[in-house]
Amino acid sequence: MAEIQPPIGKGCFFMEKRFLLSTAFLSIMAVSLTFIHSFVYNSNKNVFLVKNLMLSWIPFIFTIIISREWFRNYSKILLAILIISWIIFLPNTFYMLTDWINLDRDVFVYNRIYSLEPWLILSSYIISIWTSILLGIFSLGIAQKLLTNFKGVLVGRIIITFIIILCSYAIYLGRFLRLNSWEVVTNPVYLFDKLINSLNLNTALFTLIYSIIIISLYISFSPFLIQQFDLTEEKNY
Repeated sequence: MAEIQPPIGKGCFFMEKRFLLSTAFLSIMAVSLTFIHSFVYNSNKNVFLVKNLMLSWIPFIFTIIISREWFRNYSKILLAILIISWIIFLPNTFYMLTDWINLDRDVFVYNRIYSLEPWLILSSYIISIWTSILLGIFSLGIAQKLLTNFKGVLVGRIIITFIIILCSYAIYLGRFLRLNSWEVVTNPVYLFDKLINSLNLNTALFTLIYSIIIISLYISFSPFLIQQFDLTEEKNY
């Protein structure tokens, strides 16, 4: 009798390793370009890209841990903590979409058009933001596969859509109210007060727009990132 067993399959390991190497290489490139600019031009104004990119790696790491712990007989409390932590840090991946606002348009338009500096900065932005988006899409894709395997396609899609909406709302909180993921633990009362006061039409519109953007990116790229990520392995008995 054929029975589907939960251990991670070989396809999963191969895809995970290949994605890990690719995104690690992109991250090294982004960090290198940022620090080269900082050293050559004696400027630290773009070092925040490195911090934001590091934060983008956290939900990816949680995803890999969850995809393994999901199938093992570990405490459900531990698994719940991992999932909640993943949801809290996931918005950091798509938050970098808003980092474009920090680019100085005047640097590209006036006087310094032939300088290397603005193009070095632009390269750092492109690679950092693209890597962060890939990490977010991959994390969502693996989460959807897990949910689909255990709860069905429809439930998986509904939950992932809801998580994307939460991410978009969290991006608003981070960009406009300057809230951070860790304030869920370090300053929950302050965070709750900000959440209550943030409920307005502008927040809803921003959340809607960014939900559409993230869903569009996810639908466009997740099939290419997740297609070989097999979470089950068939064995015969």
